[in-house]
Amino acid sequence: MSSSGNPLRNIISELQLGETLYGTMVAKSSSLTLPQTATSNLFTIQGGAVLVTALFGIVTTAIQNQACNLSLGLAPTVGTAATAGIGGPSSIINLAAGNVIAAPAVAGAGGTVLSAPAVPLSTVSATNNYHGTVDVAVSGGTVTAVVVNGVQVASATGVTVSVPAHGQISVTYSVAPTWTWTGSVALEINAAGTLSLPKDVGFVASAGNITWTTSASNTGAIKWYCSYVPIDGVTEKSAKVS
Repeated sequence: MSSSGNPLRNIISELQLGETLYGTMVAKSSSLTLPQTATSNLFTIQGGAVLVTALFGIVTTAIQNQACNLSLGLAPTVGTAATAGIGGPSSIINLAAGNVIAAPAVAGAGGTVLSAPAVPLSTVSATNNYHGTVDVAVSGGTVTAVVVNGVQVASATGVTVSVPAHGQISVTYSVAPTWTWTGSVALEINAAGTLSLPKDVGFVASAGNITWTTSASNTGAIKWYCSYVPIDGVTEKSAKVS
């Protein structure tokens, strides 16, 4: 017993606590400039499959104000590469330094029809209570504005917009539209520079490469981070990400 009467206990460091929650964290040694209308390797997975528990980047040099979509994908050593196998394509136009981009937390499988709330009164917000981005298809009615998290993203009906996890959407209308909510594989992007990473964001990746692909040649740079738990060779921790 300790002098205070409490049982002795080991002190867990912040690093050990982080590894307990998310696994081993790997950070690129420096910021990486965007691929120029191309696919580039982001992380390399060696020694077998891993469970990726978080994959995110922080914009360090503002993205050029030119249309550009970003996708995160997988290029396994054995199997077929999928440039958007993790998430995207998602617009990264004009993102300021400090913005966070992360692998999507998918509400169900991508494209799965979800249970949508009733369309609220004009200008009243509905909340995406799913732990992942949803695509909301607005149709019919007479619509003058669709607003996501306080930003107008459309000015008429017949559009599909993405609403991040726990984000809000409102529609301004004189005749009520209908909407359909489906699971989205859009990357999680938070313009406020903060992003909540839900625990169900993990995915399994085989040995090979995690890739990133852009649809245009934009200036800008991102610092990337990945946390993972080895699956193959878990006792010896032979599978790793670098």
